[in-house]
Amino acid sequence: MYFKVEFFDGECSVSQNCTLLCDENSKFCIKYNDKHINLEKIAWRKTKTKLFLTSESLQKHAYIAVEAADDQRLILKVLTNLKKVKSAWVSRSFFIYYGIIGLFAALWLFMDSLVFLLPNSIEPWLEKEARLIHFRNLTSIANDSNEPTLKKIKDAFTAIDPDLQGIEIEILQNEQINAVTLPNKKVIIYSKLIENADSIEELIGILAHEMTHVKYRHCIASYIKLSFLSLLDTIVAGGTLSESGIVLYFLQFSRANEMEADEGAIKYLEQLRLSTKGMEKFFKKITEQKTSKSWVPEFFNTHPGSPDRRKLFTAHRKTYKESVFSDNDLKNLKKIVDTKSGG
Repeated sequence: MYFKVEFFDGECSVSQNCTLLCDENSKFCIKYNDKHINLEKIAWRKTKTKLFLTSESLQKHAYIAVEAADDQRLILKVLTNLKKVKSAWVSRSFFIYYGIIGLFAALWLFMDSLVFLLPNSIEPWLEKEARLIHFRNLTSIANDSNEPTLKKIKDAFTAIDPDLQGIEIEILQNEQINAVTLPNKKVIIYSKLIENADSIEELIGILAHEMTHVKYRHCIASYIKLSFLSLLDTIVAGGTLSESGIVLYFLQFSRANEMEADEGAIKYLEQLRLSTKGMEKFFKKITEQKTSKSWVPEFFNTHPGSPDRRKLFTAHRKTYKESVFSDNDLKNLKKIVDTKSGG
């Protein structure tokens, strides 16, 4: 098979007429000025508009770029280094690939703003889906409608922030030390968190953090992103991302969301006249144990850690003589969890 080509040998600026030959075994050689240059050990990289090949036979010329003008004619240029190849040969697929990435990034950033445009009526459906996916096998221990201490916590938060009107607090049986928010203003406390809490300041501090997520609808943004990712996964990767665990990464709140929730928690604690010391101890606890195989990785699945977070609570530490809450409230919750868990 023969193709007419123009050959630039890298030493002469004048193009040389030559022929690119290919035998039945797909071995190539270049013929010009009655000379043959065998192209052995060729590595091809093919795109829609051109073809790249590397040959150890061309000692001076590390790369050859071939662009197909049509089925009969090839334009062949020998370039002396890889950087020149990158700058001189940009394929159509390059623009398509990075164009798709740019569009995806723009949509991803827009989703945070989209949250406040969504009607509240969509949240019950999102809550139902979230419970079906993540909590269907967890047993409910208590909620604010049947447990006075949880109702006390709910009433205290709604009294200091009208945006939290309608919140519901529930304890689920789970061996993870964690608390999470769901759409429709739902706050879930895992039983293990109550069992391991050292003070009422620690527990209320964690809940104050979650209440800020509720106030700014952070979990809605996460679920919108997850839905978008799942759709993209189905179209592009056939659903393999959801099976690989990559989706879990996108369930995390962003660093900005976490910092906003920490700052909101500090404000709530001040209004409730509770010290931030409990949160300081909590972050110290998870920092010391994050390399262990205990509960810390589970907490970090939904709450990315940062050394600066503990410092933030330390900087705002205040001491109060009295508060709405006391350690008796924590004892009551521990007793309920212990009784329902069969302890």
